[in-house]
Amino acid sequence: MAVQFFVRIFASTKPAPAGRAGQGQTTHVLLNITTNYRAVSLASCIKRYFEINPNAMEVLVFKGKKSILLKRSSTESKDFFNTFCRRYNK
Repeated sequence: MAVQFFVRIFASTKPAPAGRAGQGQTTHVLLNITTNYRAVSLASCIKRYFEINPNAMEVLVFKGKKSILLKRSSTESKDFFNTFCRRYNK
């Protein structure tokens, strides 16, 4: 499930210890959605991912033949949930 997948990403993206920069950090995430998920749940997971990981830059969601690129700045918009849901369900 996508939501469980995000939980695993949260757990595996802790900041690297001093002197080991670059290890264990995820700044780009790719999701390939093969089943239907509620857009609101997925949007809240993505927003939470950006809140937990300050170095994260973007999430790319593939659903069928379409792709949705989400940058950190887009999740900070007050219209993020509406925009994401519209694009995800289109």
